[in-house]
Amino acid sequence: MKGRLFQCFRLFEARLQRQVKVARREGSVPPKTPLTLHIVGQMALIVSDLPIPVAGTTDLDAIGLLEYPAATLLRALLLDIGLTLETDQHLIWMPSHTKYHPWYRGPLVRVDIADPLFVIASKCKFQRAKDRALLAQYFAVFPEARKIIERMRIATSWITP
Repeated sequence: MKGRLFQCFRLFEARLQRQVKVARREGSVPPKTPLTLHIVGQMALIVSDLPIPVAGTTDLDAIGLLEYPAATLLRALLLDIGLTLETDQHLIWMPSHTKYHPWYRGPLVRVDIADPLFVIASKCKFQRAKDRALLAQYFAVFPEARKIIERMRIATSWITP
């Protein structure tokens, strides 16, 4: 999935470049660029190549401002690889001090991936039963993460060791 997603962003970049050229040639307003997206949630964990099994997902949780034409284009490209773009930022919560790592860099599109620790913190905050096994495995491999997340005032006691 990681490679397909990366190729999707390359194609998104190429199509966005075409839209900009056409808009300039026609004298219309081109899409605002550069676009920066922060990938969070399960997909950020998948892309991070963690040493634990991470279940696949069909959602790509992204934080960033995408104008309607760019969002429509990205949604269509993601659908081609079986993913759905989630940009409803009111449904996404990440710690305010989340660290992001550069993942895709192009002239018009920049994609950063949330550090896994902060994705895990987000999952702890929501306390969903479906995440419990993943969180327990993460803490087994990265035991210091539990203390760091607890210092963020996010409960981890509901996750059995």
